[in-house]
Amino acid sequence: MWVPFQLLIHMATEWYKYQTMQTIKLYLYDQTIQLQISGDSALTVEDRIVYTKPLVLFKGIDNPIKIQVKNSDQKAVNITDLTFYAQLVRTPQQDFVSAFTATVISASTGLAQIIIPATVLNPAPVGYYHLLIKYFTGFTTLPAYADDNFSVAIPVNLQLGYRVSGDTYDLGEIMDLGSLPELVDEIRDLGAL
Repeated sequence: MWVPFQLLIHMATEWYKYQTMQTIKLYLYDQTIQLQISGDSALTVEDRIVYTKPLVLFKGIDNPIKIQVKNSDQKAVNITDLTFYAQLVRTPQQDFVSAFTATVISASTGLAQIIIPATVLNPAPVGYYHLLIKYFTGFTTLPAYADDNFSVAIPVNLQLGYRVSGDTYDLGEIMDLGSLPELVDEIRDLGAL
């Protein structure tokens, strides 16, 4: 079968692009935590929060965290007259980092949001923290539970995310890599390929 030379060149170029082009997938996740507030204990609990999903926060950016407030039967609670507060505490030292006030997004569906600003996280060391949330009814302050075992501590993992002076480095700034073929040849010489 005879194929025109230009078509072969085009097919080879497309194959090369397909083989060498890297695809980076990005995902946008809402970091939403479910909280239970004390409610009518006579209700039968049908759906239980088995464990609290750890939050991942990144240095260098503001980190929004959505809060979904439910009762003991896992139904949304109207939070019109409630004010939610959060504290970020470093573990295991129990060092207080900062406090935040939640903004109500939808009172009727029990949805609020806390934004932990980069200015708070940048000086904090990378590691493990707890986010403790409580609410004020107008008369008293009560704990918001992170699971059905009455735990108030939500695990948080603070990671390097975006460039903060002195924290992250670009590999190109640390060493001159030269061209890719030279780098591949050096790796082959080391016996890694």
